[in-house]
Amino acid sequence: MATTSFDTVTSWTPAPSPTEGVARFTLAGLPAEWMQGRGAFGGVVGAVGLRTMRTLVPAERTPRSVSVTFYGPVSAEPATLDARVVRAGRNVTFAEAEIVQGGTPRARISATFGADRESSVAHTAPTVELPDPDGFVRFAHIPNVTPQFVGMVDWRWTEGGFPFTGTEGSTLASFLRFEIPAARGYERLVGLLDIMPAPVLQNLDRPAPASSIQWTSHFVAPDTVPHGDYAWFRYETVAAGDGYSTTIGRLYDLEGRLLAWQEQLHAVFG
Repeated sequence: MATTSFDTVTSWTPAPSPTEGVARFTLAGLPAEWMQGRGAFGGVVGAVGLRTMRTLVPAERTPRSVSVTFYGPVSAEPATLDARVVRAGRNVTFAEAEIVQGGTPRARISATFGADRESSVAHTAPTVELPDPDGFVRFAHIPNVTPQFVGMVDWRWTEGGFPFTGTEGSTLASFLRFEIPAARGYERLVGLLDIMPAPVLQNLDRPAPASSIQWTSHFVAPDTVPHGDYAWFRYETVAAGDGYSTTIGRLYDLEGRLLAWQEQLHAVFG
């Protein structure tokens, strides 16, 4: 049973900053239920970085993209996060954050924030038609088989095969929502974007390690998913080989409106 919400695990404690212009946050330790093997669920890493950077940026400059590079697993041990503004221009602000554990950098998160501007250019992404989430079976957490954080997600698989089932194909899709509803916002979108595994894992016929190396999420619209409701995510392999996989995924609300999309580089050891 879920006990710690996504909002709670991504809201670290403000601490005195060692340097002017740096916002420092600390965490005593990550709950085991938000881990995936040795490392934390990547959506937690990206969302806490974005949440802390937003404390340094005017509210009218909304997140446009956020990138995460994983130097190593962010473990369940105590951690420190330092965030700072790299540059603030007339309309756009660039910021970055770094998570450190035991004196070693574990992840770097960077984000671009931008104020709305008048423009004659406008293009609305096409909507998609979605089925009823209730028509699909929930992907269950199996202790010692699936990552721990799976138990924190209501996950309804709609397309593609489960990991390590020898299924042909290059796409996956699911309805997703957190078991404990998360507040509407860009941080929630970051979390939802990083739940699905690399689509190539369905092509393997036996378990094999895989990990995220780097991902970038781009926000197309604010979070319009009602509190406690599903979003729908479709993930596609762009190319794979030599132990790496590149993927693109798109996140929609239940009206079929595009909210955000993500590109990710995975290491696949199988």
